[in-house]
Amino acid sequence: MRSSLPAFRRDIFAILAGVFLFAACDRGAEPTAMPASEPPAPASPPKLTPAQLAEAAAQPGFFFLDVRSPQEIADLGTLPGYVNIPIEELEGRLGEIPPDRAVVTA
Repeated sequence: MRSSLPAFRRDIFAILAGVFLFAACDRGAEPTAMPASEPPAPASPPKLTPAQLAEAAAQPGFFFLDVRSPQEIADLGTLPGYVNIPIEELEGRLGEIPPDRAVVTA
């Protein structure tokens, strides 16, 4: 009996320590979540001047995408070489945009 007494005391101590730690916790407080780190805002794409646009149009490797509605194009016009995919249809027509070319939008 004497040899098991130290182990018994150790077990009692562990139980009492757990009870005291539990009692010390603020059980009425709302759990708080770690603040979610927000991803950084994407950088705005550069805006081209008319001269830069004309220079880009002369270079291979660009895809010119006009996302305006047909009515906007009729009212305001467009540039030669632009492909019109209205913004409302863009998700369903992404396959029409070449993945290996830089996209210039209007």
